[in-house]
Amino acid sequence: MTTVLDIVDTAVKIGFGALISGVTTYYVSITNHSHKRNKDMLVYKRNKLVEISEKIQLAGEISNNLKYLISQKTTNSKTLLDKDISSELKIAKDVCNIIGSAVSTSHLINDQELANLIKEYWKNRNALYVYLLKGDKSNLKEYYELFSQMKKIRLKILEQYSKSLERIYA
Repeated sequence: MTTVLDIVDTAVKIGFGALISGVTTYYVSITNHSHKRNKDMLVYKRNKLVEISEKIQLAGEISNNLKYLISQKTTNSKTLLDKDISSELKIAKDVCNIIGSAVSTSHLINDQELANLIKEYWKNRNALYVYLLKGDKSNLKEYYELFSQMKKIRLKILEQYSKSLERIYA
């Protein structure tokens, strides 16, 4: 014969079993969700880093084309005086815009060192734009100095990419 005590005992066992099962299910669900969120964040940051890399690469290629165009205009002289450089100005401005976009994107992955290097790159390219915009282009020394600085900054940015990737996957 079943007593009230047996019924209460069975109910308590079932209740505790359900409680343990519910808590375990909740914990497993939260853990899985957390891992998925972390994985999604890694993919997001990696994709943003690739996007930054592509923008910097594009800016570098366009800058090299700009250097070629200007070298063609200065083949017979050491000056840009009396040369129409309106198309070169537009190219220099486009480079600044591309790099500015890369700066904004670098903030999305929360890598301040990379963002600072890209800002330095932007300042260099903006200085080139201002140099081309201003009237005194009788001396190309500043122009070549800006391109030399650009190469050094781009090398620093490339070195920072690997550090950024390590940080993302750490």
